[in-house]
Amino acid sequence: MPPDKSTKRAKTALAAGEGLTVTVKPIGPSPEKIQSLAQTLSAHRAIQNELAGTRHRLLRIDLFDPMEETKPASLKPPDRFQATFVDYTNSRTLFATGNLSSTRSVIVTESALQPRPSEEEFREAVNLVMKDAELGKAAREAGLRSYRPMPPLIGQELDDGRVERTIAVGLLPRAGGYGRASLGAGGGAGGGGGACA
Repeated sequence: MPPDKSTKRAKTALAAGEGLTVTVKPIGPSPEKIQSLAQTLSAHRAIQNELAGTRHRLLRIDLFDPMEETKPASLKPPDRFQATFVDYTNSRTLFATGNLSSTRSVIVTESALQPRPSEEEFREAVNLVMKDAELGKAAREAGLRSYRPMPPLIGQELDDGRVERTIAVGLLPRAGGYGRASLGAGGGAGGGGGACA
């Protein structure tokens, strides 16, 4: 199939040394609006009814595009959200979904799903490991650095069948060494947990 005229024009422009210009226009809520949404959701009555008195964390907020039967002529900003909360006390995940235009009505659903750790949660797990009297001291003396291993979670089943959220932390020599170790920060990295080998 012969190249179309626009392809020929683009090749001619590049050959002539003309630069390619790309314009990026953000759509959807700004980072400040997402931060405001996070604060609003954390204080929302429906979420507080579930999480009051627990150790928990807002892990992430995902945005969803409008649901349309036909493809729109131009991009439309997201109009819905799903916030993921981790309840360390009760070893569960809560999903809060709603519309960006109004957060008055939020649907909260419970799940046993263990979502992937956020960067903040992983950093807390590393801090727990490094504060551990034995493991932290050994890691510092050996000059080990942390990394995110796979799988990112260590599934520790509790007596009642729930799975305790334990973040995996990998340790590697900084330079010139061999070997690696994986361990976990248990009880949820949100505080009150401990490190385990």
